[in-house]
Amino acid sequence: MVIEAMENEEKGGAGEFPPADQAAVDAVIKRYQSKKGALVPVLGEIRNIYGYVPDKMQHKVAAGLCIPLKEVRAVVSLIRSLDFWF
Repeated sequence: MVIEAMENEEKGGAGEFPPADQAAVDAVIKRYQSKKGALVPVLGEIRNIYGYVPDKMQHKVAAGLCIPLKEVRAVVSLIRSLDFWF
């Protein structure tokens, strides 16, 4: 399921996610919004929801936490690298 979702996203699929999942992501972002160092815990919780961090959600996290998308992508990349090794 995770691989199918990732492939759909790469092909420019609709990128639609279940409303319950989107609401859960919104709640996670809201909960951490005012906390320093929130990026890693937010990405971890999104990963628990989807099994990976979808591109659309990376944009949502960047906007919600008021940090550059470039920073979100760098941390997502680091997490993927660490998964490979551990």
